[in-house]
Amino acid sequence: MDPTNRRLELLALLQARPEWSGTELAERLAVSARTLRRDIGRLRDLGYAVDSATGTEGGYRLGHGRALPPLALVDAEAVAVAVGLRMAATSGVAGLDDAVTSAIAKLETALPPRLRQQVSALGQDPLRLGGHGAQEVVADTLVALALAVRRTERLRIAYRDGAGRRTRRDLDPHRLVRTDTHWYLVARDVAKDDWRVLRVDRVSDPRPLGVRFHLHDPPDAAELVSQALEFGPHENRALVRLDVSLDRARRLAPSVAGRMTADGTSTLVGLSDDDPWWTARFLLSLACPFAVIEGPALLTELHRLGKELAALQPGTSTTPAPSH
Repeated sequence: MDPTNRRLELLALLQARPEWSGTELAERLAVSARTLRRDIGRLRDLGYAVDSATGTEGGYRLGHGRALPPLALVDAEAVAVAVGLRMAATSGVAGLDDAVTSAIAKLETALPPRLRQQVSALGQDPLRLGGHGAQEVVADTLVALALAVRRTERLRIAYRDGAGRRTRRDLDPHRLVRTDTHWYLVARDVAKDDWRVLRVDRVSDPRPLGVRFHLHDPPDAAELVSQALEFGPHENRALVRLDVSLDRARRLAPSVAGRMTADGTSTLVGLSDDDPWWTARFLLSLACPFAVIEGPALLTELHRLGKELAALQPGTSTTPAPSH
């Protein structure tokens, strides 16, 4: 193995766990103890704080240096960091703009073209409605969808609907949209020649078909998702009155959570979400008085949560389990 590549692999190993014995590292790199010591010395010369551990075999761990040396990232780590930086650029945190822009430029310049395409697709195409905390999705699936959106390439996917039915669909993907609870794909269903809003966590096995497409007058993806959440076939629906003005409610609650209308000095919010566990906690997180006018599933979850909180004794804690 080339010495440079070997030292990069050594650095990745040191970053992967708190401590290694010299024997373990030498075996993983297929080198002698003398070569390992020489490579450790070279990393120290480059600014990495590699500490020696005492013991019969000796050992090494990566310590905290006085300056930031170069980092060795595997492909998935590099994509994650770059996408995170792109999201930080729109976070609204004062004082970070120049630093984030500089970091993005440095990292993306160093990325291989195949990784740069993934970062660009994930970082630029998704729309965001509401805040953070969307349900986890398979990273490879999200990357495949984002690339198809960016390349305007037709996809074949497997999809599981809310009732558990599985189908295969050919789609012309338009945009990705992220809400408080889920990632959504807005796409044209080729067979039905109609627009669909699909939850990404229910998508599997996305396969590009090698067919490019052109969308004529595509819809507003954010509005389509908002309409689907408001009028779609949800199992649990609720109407909630927030004891704040409409303007205040719009600042507190993401617009995708439901349609808001003024009701005197209060605000009516029509929630349509098939996850009452999340909806109950979302309402509590708003830190304003509210009343559930309609929504038996939501009321049941709020009562259950209230009993758990009321049962707490001083010095105890609880982590309520999802009911779904």
